[in-house]
Amino acid sequence: AFYDIAFSWDGNSLWPRQMTNFQTFWKQDEWDDRLEYAIAFHLIGSHRLESGSWHFENLPGIESLVLPFRISLNPFSAFEVRSHFGRFGTDLYFNEEGLPVLLQTPSGEIVMHGDKQWQYWKFVWRSTLITGITLVDHLHLTHF
Repeated sequence: AFYDIAFSWDGNSLWPRQMTNFQTFWKQDEWDDRLEYAIAFHLIGSHRLESGSWHFENLPGIESLVLPFRISLNPFSAFEVRSHFGRFGTDLYFNEEGLPVLLQTPSGEIVMHGDKQWQYWKFVWRSTLITGITLVDHLHLTHF
């Protein structure tokens, strides 16, 4: 990598050692669900992780489901975006093992793991998380 040749005067590396190799989460042209697990429970999203008991009824193939963890980002859907851009937001719900099971879009639609829209909405969730952390947690709370 470009930073492997950068050292301080005392010979120490200027950059910390890479702790997460995100390439391990890219499988067969899709992001493995363990990426969202890592982001939510161990990386940049862990401070927004909520524990509770969220109930879902009348899901396809399942009568009811109770999930113990979530990161709720649907409030960011209120942000205006330029025309032809997708909206921010998506609430992602995790099971006891920390794996994502379902998400709720800003319009209220429930998308289950395995749905053809699953990868798209996980992308929206990751994008919203990074944008929200930058705007709220960093810019507002740090610089305001």
